[in-house]
Amino acid sequence: MRLALVVAAALVLVGSTVTAAEGPSCPNAGWVVVEPRSSPETRSVQDRPKHTIFVRRAQITTTADLTEIKLAGDAYDTLVQMKFTPEAAQRLHDATTNTSGLRIAFVSGDHLLAAMTWTGPYGMDADLGVQISLGKSTPEIRPLVEAIRGCMRPDAR
Repeated sequence: MRLALVVAAALVLVGSTVTAAEGPSCPNAGWVVVEPRSSPETRSVQDRPKHTIFVRRAQITTTADLTEIKLAGDAYDTLVQMKFTPEAAQRLHDATTNTSGLRIAFVSGDHLLAAMTWTGPYGMDADLGVQISLGKSTPEIRPLVEAIRGCMRPDAR
């Protein structure tokens, strides 16, 4: 069973890209820690028009850590389901264990897709995968998920 994270989400898909080792332009999508203010260790991420949050430059996961990503849900709720390498799953677990109140976000480039506040002493059990809820059907997410899938290692697709 996948860990389902019900999160408040904002979806903005005009994102920055990075060049993958394979050559194609790939979205840099992953989990990051949200900070309360700007610092040399943070970068800005747009969570909705004219509103910015600050996330750590050092990401917990990146596109390269994904082994699977797909869409699910219905007209009322778009779900993004993802699985990670064992190392990335462990980093997510370690980053969220005993850190109740930690704010984390799933971002693509410089744009927020979903954000949440982690509660409780237990870490995210990402070994089985992670699911984020984006709310009402968002057809704009499909091209991003396809771009990310195209950047995954061939043996992971």
